Amino acid sequence: MGNQPRWLLLMMAMFLPLLSSRAVAARTDDSFKQFGLEKKAWPEFTGKDAKEAFDAIIKSGIVKNVYIQKPDPKDSQTLHGGNVDDVWIYTDGQGLVVGIPQRGDWHPNRINPGWVDLKGVNYEEAIKTILNEETGVQVHFGPKGFVRTDDFVLTRVFLEVDKDGNVAEIPRLG
Repeated sequence: MGNQPRWLLLMMAMFLPLLSSRAVAARTDDSFKQFGLEKKAWPEFTGKDAKEAFDAIIKSGIVKNVYIQKPDPKDSQTLHGGNVDDVWIYTDGQGLVVGIPQRGDWHPNRINPGWVDLKGVNYEEAIKTILNEETGVQVHFGPKGFVRTDDFVLTRVFLEVDKDGNVAEIPRLG
């Protein structure tokens, strides 16, 4: 009987964060599962050599098309739209992987120019869009011009919100 309160506290500590977290709509494009290709992201390659990541993903045999996206989209090997089965690897321009390589349609590099299409959109919808498109990222939001740290983190997006609850500036990784 003396162990019950500890057990209950342990269970509460484990599950309370899950119950209190806000659910965000998950991406529903599961077309790549039709061939048993269920892996969506490769977080183990973040910060690693992009060419090595490219070779390892191709060698896995579960991906047909892998693209390396440099910081400036015009410098990249491809500018077509791709499809949800493709894997995109973003680099820092020096050959290192930034962000998490993941499946999905091609979109402009998120370091530059960011999510241009979200400026003026309701901030809650913008957060859902960012979380849906960028696996593993955290979105920090506040009023336009809010105080933030000076460090650059590729798994973070700062979202500035105007007085009407809309995105005030273009959100970017960093």
